[in-house]
Amino acid sequence: MAFVRTTAAGSTRPGQGWALNSAGDGIYLDVDTTDRGAPVFTKTPVYITSVDGIAAHFGLTGTSAIYEASNKGFQINVTFHGDGPRTLSEAQKQQWRVNWAGFETI
Repeated sequence: MAFVRTTAAGSTRPGQGWALNSAGDGIYLDVDTTDRGAPVFTKTPVYITSVDGIAAHFGLTGTSAIYEASNKGFQINVTFHGDGPRTLSEAQKQQWRVNWAGFETI
């Protein structure tokens, strides 16, 4: 059993910050979990994520896969499996955002 030292949560700005990945088959977002640049966590926490928006986020794959996690944030990469790939304009139009919670254990 682990004991939690620090807990924090937040959301990204709807539709903002998404970029096309290098393979061109999905999009990613770098998520900043600091408090205006100051780290909230002293070590890399366990992050839990979801993606919400106006519509079409139900078809996203990778919404809970965390990459490059640190005490200052992480990256999330998503692809769309349905009627074709989604573009940056779709993320912006549908106001997709990442909701996150971080739990730093002792």
